Amino acid sequence: MSRKVKSVSFNTEDPFEKEMYEYSKKFSNFSSFVKRLIHISMNGKQPVANIEVGEISELSTDKPKINKDFLRQLI
Repeated sequence: MSRKVKSVSFNTEDPFEKEMYEYSKKFSNFSSFVKRLIHISMNGKQPVANIEVGEISELSTDKPKINKDFLRQLI
């Protein structure tokens, strides 16, 4: 079996990243959560969190909306 590991680091000194880290702890299977987000992104869909933690549904949109605060973090 061939597995590749990609780690995600969070800077807990940065309020935005700390918030993401705290949110990520709600998911018992973080790897599956990230893979589902990648899959949604690959298909050009916007992820929408349901009321229950860990569930993600897909919302089909013509143009995905980008959160300006998230975009700021990428620059």
